[in-house]
Amino acid sequence: MNPTEECNMVAGLTLPHGAALTKMTVYYRAFSTPEKNQIYLFRGDRLAEGTPMAKMQSGGNEFALRYLSVMAFADPVIDNQLYSYYLVVHFPQNGSSDIILANVRLDYDYPSFLPTVMK
Repeated sequence: MNPTEECNMVAGLTLPHGAALTKMTVYYRAFSTPEKNQIYLFRGDRLAEGTPMAKMQSGGNEFALRYLSVMAFADPVIDNQLYSYYLVVHFPQNGSSDIILANVRLDYDYPSFLPTVMK
């Protein structure tokens, strides 16, 4: 990745059908830069551009392992029959070499009892 150009990275996700997202946590290392990277969770209907379900922006003043969490999602229930899900990470121009994305964790819960989902 060229640090003088901005960059978007995309990762497709496989999420359990019927589960409800409860939390997204991003782990990263960053130097102090004026530019911040942005992490989006998208839901797409396979025919048009996806709509963002959650968005985060990095921050910090010194190089260290950090994390951010978000617990609010637009339409948090996973529907794999109608939608696909993916992460987009935006690395800004002149800041991409100072940011290292370590991990993204998605927590979820089932809104009903598991035996009901199994039927």
